[in-house]
Amino acid sequence: MDTAVAKITALAAAHPAARWTDPRNGHMPIGFTKGAALGWGRLAGKFRAKDPAALFCARAAGDPARDALGFYAKQFHALGLDNSADGLTTLRHLWVFVCCLPGPESSWRWWVGVDTTNRGSDTADSAEAGLCQTSWDSRAAKPDLTMALFQHYLTVPEPLLWRDIFSEGIGAPDHPVHEIGSGDGAVFQALSKLAPTFALEYAAIIVRCLRRHYGTIRDRKVVLNPHFDDLFRQVDALIATDPAAFAAALADAPAAAEVAA
Repeated sequence: MDTAVAKITALAAAHPAARWTDPRNGHMPIGFTKGAALGWGRLAGKFRAKDPAALFCARAAGDPARDALGFYAKQFHALGLDNSADGLTTLRHLWVFVCCLPGPESSWRWWVGVDTTNRGSDTADSAEAGLCQTSWDSRAAKPDLTMALFQHYLTVPEPLLWRDIFSEGIGAPDHPVHEIGSGDGAVFQALSKLAPTFALEYAAIIVRCLRRHYGTIRDRKVVLNPHFDDLFRQVDALIATDPAAFAAALADAPAAAEVAA
C-alpha cells in the first residue's frame, strides 16, 4: 500500500468516526470509514484542480425540492455544519452526507446490485447498483457531469479503485451480482459495484440536483455520522504536510511516469 494512502487509512481507523453506529443500520464497517477518508482526499484534490463536478457539488445549499443539502438543512444545522456559501467547506459537508447514504441504501456493501423487491428496477436504465443504489436513468439530471465522470472512471486502473480497502470488515462475494440489461446501463451497474469511489462521487452529483432519486433521502432515513466532518478536516491537515505526495497517491489516474513505463 502506498505510504500516503496508509497514513490516511491509519488516521481513519483511529478516529471516532470509525466507531460510530448508525442507529438504523448498525456499525459502519472499518473499511468504509477508511475508503470515505480516501475518497474525501481525492474529491478535495479535484476541487482544488477546479474539476467541474467538484465545483458543482461545492455550491451553497439550494432548493430543498432538488438538493439534499437544502432538504437536510436542520440536520446539518444541529451538527453546526453551515452550507450557506460556495466552497470546500460545503463540499466537505456534502461528502459527510454522501458517505452516510450507503447505510440505508446498501448496508455499506459496495457489490450489491438491483433491488429485487422493486418491480420498477428491471431494465438497464432503472436497475440500481452499488453503495448508493443509483440507477443509470439519473444521468439526465446533469448529463454533462454524470457522463464525464462515468467515462473517466472507465479508464481508472483497478488498484486506484481501493476496493480492497472498502472490503475490510464487511468482505465481498466471489462473484458480484449480475447486471440487468445491456449497453451503457449495464456498464454503469458494473462500474458502480466495482468502483466504490465512483459510486460515491456520482451520488454526490445526483443528491445536489435530483435528491428524490433516493427514497432513503425522501424518507429521511439517512443519519449523519457526527464525526465525519472532523475526520475529513484531519485528512486535509495531513495532506497539507506533503501536498505533492498525497496528490499523487490520491489521484484517480496513474502518474505520468507510470503511464510512460
